[in-house]
Amino acid sequence: MRAESKVSQQTRLEVITEGVLTRMLQQDPELTGVSLVILDEFHERSLQADLALALLLDVQSGLRDDLRLLVMSATLDNQKLTSLLPDAPMISSEGRSYPVSRHYYPIQSHLPFEQEVATMARRLLTQETGSLLVFLPGSAENY
Repeated sequence: MRAESKVSQQTRLEVITEGVLTRMLQQDPELTGVSLVILDEFHERSLQADLALALLLDVQSGLRDDLRLLVMSATLDNQKLTSLLPDAPMISSEGRSYPVSRHYYPIQSHLPFEQEVATMARRLLTQETGSLLVFLPGSAENY
């Protein structure tokens, strides 16, 4: 959730946005206590992601040669990234695609939201084989 943070001295992994990373770099350019930064879904290029990578490369070359960077993407253009990071090893992994069917079921306004979602999930699990992934409209509905 936006602005929610549950970090302590025991935290080993912190998931943040590129914008939060940029603010962290502004407050502590050395990223004290951070040993690895993972930029995932890097093919979804944005100003924030590009700025984050540029700042991280600057920190790595000038302040923290021990800072490790991992840039990940399922569909990244390897040639562009190789030209930007010529010394970085490129690891490729072949994946598999699985058939996915999408179903849209509008919520009935006369039933409580949780009851409607549970009813629809039960119906789909009895009618379909495989797994079920439900997308809810917001974070409040996930609790």
